[in-house]
Amino acid sequence: MPANPGIDGGVGGHWGVKDDDDWVDGRSRAMDTGPFLSSSLETESGTVLKAISIRIGEATEAAVCFDTGSLSLRAGWTGKFLALSPKRFGLIEMPRIAGDVRFSAPAGAGWEGQKLRHRGLHLNGKRVVLAYEVDGMAVLESPWAETAEGTTVFTRLLSKVRTMTAF
Repeated sequence: MPANPGIDGGVGGHWGVKDDDDWVDGRSRAMDTGPFLSSSLETESGTVLKAISIRIGEATEAAVCFDTGSLSLRAGWTGKFLALSPKRFGLIEMPRIAGDVRFSAPAGAGWEGQKLRHRGLHLNGKRVVLAYEVDGMAVLESPWAETAEGTTVFTRLLSKVRTMTAF
């Protein structure tokens, strides 16, 4: 079998002759990402490699970044959710926080424990519920935001559960 000549018949190497200007398409910015988006995310305190950005609040007026590696909230912001790059359908660059950052936490374990394990997430109405284990203890967490008289407060609902049978 002959070698694959690549894009554009081998002209310009494997990737062809197109450059990033040829791959700009704003459709990713119009995409409805739903209540959360998993990606890497740059925060004021550093890059979160395994981030879940979650819309929170009754009117989705805020968002948080959950770090699945450390099981901690690394940032919270109000206003717009995320800005996706128009290059290569939003896949070549990390999303950026589009709102006003209200808090940013440094990297490090969110829990005192030796064994941390992210188990997944599920939806409960408008809320995202995170499931994880800390030293074998099963935990469900749901971040949220309450806004009254122009002030937004970030909250966390934590529940210890006997077993994580659903995951």
